[in-house]
Amino acid sequence: MKREEYQQVRQLFHELENRDEAQRKQAYRDRQVPEHLWKEVEELFRDLHQSGLLDEEKISDAALKVFDALAPGAPESGPELSELQIQRRFESVVDLAPPERERRLDSWPKEEARRVRILLQAWEEWVQGSHFDSFTERASRTVAEWSRGKRGSSPRAFEGKVEDRDGDSRQGNHWDLDFHRPLRKVTANRKAAAELVREARITARLDHPSVRPVHGLRLDSQDNLSFTCPLDRGKPLEFVYQQLSSHPTAASVASAVRTLRRVCETLSFAHSRGIAHGSLNASHIRVGEFGEVFVSHWRKAEEATPDSESKDLASLARLLERLCHAAGDRTSPELRAIARKAGQESAGYSSPGELAKDLEALLDQRVVQAHRTGPIAQLQKWIMRNRPFAAVLGAVILAAFVSMVVIAWNQILANQKLQREADLLQETTLTLQSAQGRLQETLEASYRLSDPFLLAALVKEADTLWPRREAQVPGCQSWLARLKELEERLPIHRDALAGHRQPPREDEPIGASEHKRQTEQFVRRMEEILGNGGLKQHVEQRITIADQIETETLRNAADDWEFAIEEIRDLPVYQGIELEPTLGLIPLDRDPVSDLWEFLVWETGEPPERDPETEQWIITEQTGIVLVLLPGGEFEIGANQNPAHPRYDPGGESPVQPVQLDPFFLSKYEMTQGQWERTFGFNRETARRYVTGEKLGEQGQMTNHPVGKVTWAEALRAAARLGLLVPTSAQWEYACRAGTDTRWFCGSEESLLPRYANLLESETHQDGFRGSSPVGSFLPNPFGLHDVIGNAREWVQDRYATYKVPTRPGDGFRVAPPMEHLPSLPAIMRGGGFQEPPELATSAKVAILSPQFTWATFGLRLAAGCEEGGE
Repeated sequence: MKREEYQQVRQLFHELENRDEAQRKQAYRDRQVPEHLWKEVEELFRDLHQSGLLDEEKISDAALKVFDALAPGAPESGPELSELQIQRRFESVVDLAPPERERRLDSWPKEEARRVRILLQAWEEWVQGSHFDSFTERASRTVAEWSRGKRGSSPRAFEGKVEDRDGDSRQGNHWDLDFHRPLRKVTANRKAAAELVREARITARLDHPSVRPVHGLRLDSQDNLSFTCPLDRGKPLEFVYQQLSSHPTAASVASAVRTLRRVCETLSFAHSRGIAHGSLNASHIRVGEFGEVFVSHWRKAEEATPDSESKDLASLARLLERLCHAAGDRTSPELRAIARKAGQESAGYSSPGELAKDLEALLDQRVVQAHRTGPIAQLQKWIMRNRPFAAVLGAVILAAFVSMVVIAWNQILANQKLQREADLLQETTLTLQSAQGRLQETLEASYRLSDPFLLAALVKEADTLWPRREAQVPGCQSWLARLKELEERLPIHRDALAGHRQPPREDEPIGASEHKRQTEQFVRRMEEILGNGGLKQHVEQRITIADQIETETLRNAADDWEFAIEEIRDLPVYQGIELEPTLGLIPLDRDPVSDLWEFLVWETGEPPERDPETEQWIITEQTGIVLVLLPGGEFEIGANQNPAHPRYDPGGESPVQPVQLDPFFLSKYEMTQGQWERTFGFNRETARRYVTGEKLGEQGQMTNHPVGKVTWAEALRAAARLGLLVPTSAQWEYACRAGTDTRWFCGSEESLLPRYANLLESETHQDGFRGSSPVGSFLPNPFGLHDVIGNAREWVQDRYATYKVPTRPGDGFRVAPPMEHLPSLPAIMRGGGFQEPPELATSAKVAILSPQFTWATFGLRLAAGCEEGGE
């Protein structure tokens, strides 16, 4: 390479040093650099990556020095760069066959060939034929680099008494003659050289105060490798535990916790550098006189993986258990909770850093996540951290009360002695004004503490003010009145927040930042509730709808009710039911196929229109819930396991059991996403429910598809908001069968199902939908109900119990007996979904699930009781 080309390559490298390979190649093409020049630059980048120089924060000077030393045509190098040239010579022949290597060495200058042969000999003796992991491979390259014959690179020192030995290495105390400091020297023979360099590289990579650094490495006259590091000062953690066990005090326990927190931070730092200790115990930790913490014995460290990091967490858990055992009665409940959580595999801490945060919270007297949390626990911790301030606040309140009593008494005396003690009256008046000011300040301080709790209680209470009926209006009005009181006190909190934004004073009380955070949260939450579309507006709408619902569904629809009641009484299917007008429902029409009357739940949306061709309802985004009046009567639920008997279903719940059902309303379709959003419109997190779309893998919100991912509790909550019910298991099976005795209401052959149900696509079942389908896309059952055995599974009201438990007359509710071995009684789902095969969607099949469990196919169908007239 010519001198001009060298300068061009050097400049190009300096410009591209912080770009990746693709960006560099694009720059070569844009600048049209000759191929042989950018190949020189790429070779330099590869060499620097292998040597590790590009891992440093400041790479320019070091990288360009290496380039100046190795590039042909570079300026003449100094002594330090000539060493790098020798290293480059070594790398060029190390992989050659011995004959070719010797021919190459003989062609070089004598001194260069001699030094390269020293490197080759060290490489052959110490590196070749050994098994190394990624750290050891880097260590072997370091061994070769330090074996150039430059044997004076570490600090000049004299060796003291050898204290201990570890396999093929020995340790001893040394005195650094250059810097006049004591050091610890570890020496290993050739057999242990790679392991020693491995530990040196690892500790050098862990540039952390709690990991002893390596000062230098050298080869002695016997070709043994050694490195120096600071002395092991302080006491082993085992000694700290023994002292704590003998004389446990609160201060000694806190000191031990601080030590373990520092160990957790050290391991967290090591994990961030891709290193896991893997074999940590108390003998590897030392505690200095001034609280320093050192973690040693890194020679068996591993690459950081989930398994190796779990080993470190398990080691920390054992250290915490020993600390709790040593502290005995001095162990706090929070520390025991941290130790228990650290010992758990699945529900434990995810990293040493997370464990360190809990230990730090314990030391700072803040809420520990492994123990009790919540506002009460935070208040208790705040009082513990701010005992003087809390005591002063209580004293101020007490003083204000006492002052009011004293002032009132003095005012009575002053009125009695007005003529004789005019001066005393004036003094008392001034005292009263001052006390009133102090009282006002005290009241405002108490508001700032209590209002966030009152607001949280109001938000929780708002969820109980359902359904939107006249009976809930007084509760809603009371709720709005209490919210108005908080709104009137909102300026107090805003003024306090403005005060917090001023520069902090020297005498500012402890905990002011916590007050600021609570005030900010209160003001922000109040603005959300009071704003457009907020909770206040929705509670006001409940009052408005409660006033309208009686007018719209009873008075304005009186003629429709009169016609429907008369026709229902005369229809044979209803057996003379004397129906009463039902608040919240509007009669629609009689189904032309099932001959059953259908009604609209007024507050859930608009009434549907019939398709003139199919005579079925057209369900749109704004369509409300349509209920079908079912006649009820005596009915048998369950399945037979004998193929010779009717109701045969090998997977159905048995035995067959008779139930007596009163007439009731049941939704013609599964609840749609649009109806769910109108029910929970102000709570967007609850309102958004997504299910798989019509195409496989498509995700989206489709308002006329069934709502999914609903839990059992959410299903009951949705029904309560609308003044409706979730059907019982007996009501659901009665409605699904619709008078049939076959496995499915359409028959016992699976070939009939694609016309009636959206189930799992297979070779034998092709219904045209890979995901959910719009409600009403398939043919109904004899009662005119759609999707009872497909599209979405449906929660029922009662919990699981065997069919040997009797049912309640009227609605068939089965009271499940307590099950002591379960945390909560399992819930029941009926029907199949678009991800279930046909055998799981039969009329008698019962799915037993946890009430908290949810899935894309979990939906609901609502019901209502039937009000019948008397004689």
